[in-house]
Amino acid sequence: MLPILLLSLSMLQTAPSPVNGWFETLVGSEQWDFRISQETLDRAPSWSADDDGPALGAGSALVAARRELITLGLDPDDWRLTTISLRPALRVLYFQPPEAVQGMRLTDRWLYIVGFEENVLNVLTKANADVRGPGAGGSRIGKKCELVVLLNGEAIHPMRTTRRVQ
Repeated sequence: MLPILLLSLSMLQTAPSPVNGWFETLVGSEQWDFRISQETLDRAPSWSADDDGPALGAGSALVAARRELITLGLDPDDWRLTTISLRPALRVLYFQPPEAVQGMRLTDRWLYIVGFEENVLNVLTKANADVRGPGAGGSRIGKKCELVVLLNGEAIHPMRTTRRVQ
């Protein structure tokens, strides 16, 4: 019985948690946190600025970002593209603790940051069509958001939290 118990306990030992980098953005009253592990980065192809274009083109990154808008419960027609930028992971991600970055392989890892702005006219038109809808008949400033897409076409799903207004 004791050997079985010891074997069971040894199997319960948890592997060290992966070091995560993260990217955050504010969308209206929400904060979106994108957590990215080394394992996640390793799934995407590497790229060097000395090489020809990256494995994923900007158009494909846009398609992945629009799909992620749908996953987030947002209508892609309510958002218009403002930017697509290819940026080195080392310059985009935050690390905790900061020295954790030393163990990661980041020099050849790049991410697309795809920016959108809410198409206020489209949103207000929909709201006016349904008088009970929020914002019906009003006007407001559109929200902005940024999504992270890896060079394998994988959009990183953010953790969304509501910010408290003080």
